[in-house]
Amino acid sequence: MYYVYILRCSDDSFYVGSTRGLQDRVHAHNVG
Repeated sequence: MYYVYILRCSDDSFYVGSTRGLQDRVHAHNVG
């Protein structure tokens, strides 16, 4: 299953993407 996500960053910008592994992708985004 694919997921589309919208994240609000600490500077109030938005990060939009899609992934098959949502938790892994969020972690990768947070660590840079």
